[in-house]
Amino acid sequence: MTAHPIGSITLNGTVTCNLCPWAASDRLDPVGALKDHRTTDHPGALPTAPASTRHAAGIVLGALLVVGFGALTAAAWTAGGWWTIAAIPCGLMSALGAFGIAQDAQRAPRDGKGRRLR
Repeated sequence: MTAHPIGSITLNGTVTCNLCPWAASDRLDPVGALKDHRTTDHPGALPTAPASTRHAAGIVLGALLVVGFGALTAAAWTAGGWWTIAAIPCGLMSALGAFGIAQDAQRAPRDGKGRRLR
């Protein structure tokens, strides 16, 4: 038996494919048979990785949170008095929006709903 990158050739000249074990050829030219078989689809081959994308809806939502709650934070902080206490949760929501932008702006493989695949 002779081993090739895509298949094996037995002593009697039969060619088998390592990627799809159901495929075999009885050609007299085993190397030619492997070259022909190399161009076929291999259902046993590894699946391709999904394309890396950005999550646009998450970026827009994060930007709206940063702008909206950032403005509320600034307004509450400049109002002074007990309004400075209201600036704390507004600032935290603005920081959450910034984190969302950072998370969704990265190119990563995602599923059909836009969730990041790990």
